[in-house]
Amino acid sequence: DALHAGQAGADLVLDQLAHGAQATVAKVVDVINELITFGVDVFVHDPVCDASDVQREYGIGLLAFDELPLADATVIAVAHEAFRKLDPAAFTRFTVRGGCIIDVKACVSKAALLECGLESWQL
Repeated sequence: DALHAGQAGADLVLDQLAHGAQATVAKVVDVINELITFGVDVFVHDPVCDASDVQREYGIGLLAFDELPLADATVIAVAHEAFRKLDPAAFTRFTVRGGCIIDVKACVSKAALLECGLESWQL
């Protein structure tokens, strides 16, 4: 799952929804809600989950990958296969140059992101 925020931006990925990991989902939803309380425009993408299920269960609308707007930051909350396989340059499509990829599970090469002009925070 990826969470994307608008000009104060973040992207958050929620693929654990598809795997029934409710504790992980609850944490991701908490992060989304916390970012919103700080005035961040949050956009969420999940390559696995059904958008209608996520909307019904959590009240969160999902965007398709190519619908994510340009943001200052992208949060990768879950090390989903789709993100591990993604060319790091693809993150520049929806994260501004000099923006930050917050990669909670360190699933994307930090060096590759830096080469693309993106900052990277990894846990």
